[in-house]
Amino acid sequence: MMNVSTSTSQGTAHHALHRYLTLTAFTSAEEPLTVTTWFAAQSGEVYVSLPATSALVGAIRQNAEVALLPSSRSGEARGHAVVGQARIVPQFETSEARAALDRKYGVVAGVSHLIANDQGLGNDVLIAIRPEAGLGTDDLLRETPPTGEADTASRVRIGALAVVGALLGAGVAIALITRRRQGRAA
Repeated sequence: MMNVSTSTSQGTAHHALHRYLTLTAFTSAEEPLTVTTWFAAQSGEVYVSLPATSALVGAIRQNAEVALLPSSRSGEARGHAVVGQARIVPQFETSEARAALDRKYGVVAGVSHLIANDQGLGNDVLIAIRPEAGLGTDDLLRETPPTGEADTASRVRIGALAVVGALLGAGVAIALITRRRQGRAA
């Protein structure tokens, strides 16, 4: 498990924001379906975005009970598991949740959506999860500070990731265009 307390130069402690969580939903046959994904907290709920065609989305439509576990990008546990109730967010309610995700992940999230060809055309579904009170819930519900309150190191890191993401996206786009042109020529 990850120790979420870190020391600052002033000697006070603050909690690090978790970057990923492992979300588990259950099919009607009680089989677990799991995905590790980005998330953001807003007003006591945890939001994730998943492909609309995901089996996990289908399972949530059938059974709202889910389990959340702060984790690394590879799914390694980094906190306490929490149980919650999930719901599909109606389109008219998505702006605040998307804003929370954008605040937390910045330009990197935008580049990721472009690479995935998800431009708000119904390819993804926002899911809101209200975690039950318990050990680990406060860590999951810690909201991202509003833009401008992040420390300089975080802004530099986000900027560097944005540049890398943009270059990666451009490289992928060039490779796809080249592949299509080669396919037409053959």
